[in-house]
Amino acid sequence: MAEIKNKLEELRKKHDLPGYDELAKEFEIDSIEKTDFLLREIRKKAHNRIKYFCGLLEEVLQPDTNISAIYESRVFGEKEKKDVFDAYRKFMALNREGEEAAINSDDAAFIKKVYKEIGVLKADLLPIIAKMREAWQKDTPDDEKLGYFG
Repeated sequence: MAEIKNKLEELRKKHDLPGYDELAKEFEIDSIEKTDFLLREIRKKAHNRIKYFCGLLEEVLQPDTNISAIYESRVFGEKEKKDVFDAYRKFMALNREGEEAAINSDDAAFIKKVYKEIGVLKADLLPIIAKMREAWQKDTPDDEKLGYFG
């Protein structure tokens, strides 16, 4: 970990990046083992986080055959699904920027952008996840418990 901190401190100064503690808290960079391509590894961690959130939102918008996603999706009305899609659109834009950064090796710029925007994006996501959790806390009518969820 000390090696990562030292290497990141050099890169932080060069690219005006957030510090180790901030990046570790947000993107779990403390699990990175090799520092040869540290910015690339941090970009991957940040990108994976964005992709994870995209997946959560996709389950609400298009639940497919996953029973938990179908069940959770049903608690969202049309207006709420529009809000979910708005959040999804923001996350997907960042997801695609991450793919471009991977191709262009523009790791530092992507890390800075995600770090700057992730707080607002998570604030958009929090009420959506709370509603998904609440779906499991409400009792459903007996005729729906074992029926088809689609």
